[in-house]
Amino acid sequence: MLNCEETGRLLSQGMDRHLQFWEKAGLRIHLKMCRKCSQFRNYILKLKELTQREGPTLFEPEEEKLSDEVHSRILDAVHKHISSGEAENHSQKPT
Repeated sequence: MLNCEETGRLLSQGMDRHLQFWEKAGLRIHLKMCRKCSQFRNYILKLKELTQREGPTLFEPEEEKLSDEVHSRILDAVHKHISSGEAENHSQKPT
């Protein structure tokens, strides 16, 4: 009979490959007797359902956009920095 660790491993592997008959039989027996492993099975089945339904977008970060005000302040700061750098470059005497 499978222990909880072996059951968890087989449940996870079952998401990626077809389990052999003896593996499925062992899982069924263990799941009928172990409430925690049954809950884990339900959890990973729900996770599989969500990933299939949401597809690849589930793990993609959401695009964040700067507000117009923040964008404008950043541009102003960059322009000021460039302008002050140009002024410093023109005020330096060649060596």
